Amino acid sequence: FEEMARRSAQVLREFPNFPLAHWVAGLSLEQQKRYPEAIAEFETCLQLSPQDGRCTVAVGHAYAKAGRRADAIRVAEQYRTRPGSQYAAPYS
Repeated sequence: FEEMARRSAQVLREFPNFPLAHWVAGLSLEQQKRYPEAIAEFETCLQLSPQDGRCTVAVGHAYAKAGRRADAIRVAEQYRTRPGSQYAAPYS
């Protein structure tokens, strides 16, 4: 995951407004349990691409991993009720 973080940082230096680079950076940080930094990357991804489900789900997951239950629930509910979302309950 360190290599993934390094490469995403390279891309972000050249293309700071590329949402998916922030998403990849967030994924690598989350795997390293660097939750506050991961959340910041996912939130930036959402700011740059508000309707991107990957960023929405990722920030909700990172909130949950960081112990921010209320934020995780809020994001999940927003995603679930988003028009056109393909929400699937994790346990049916």
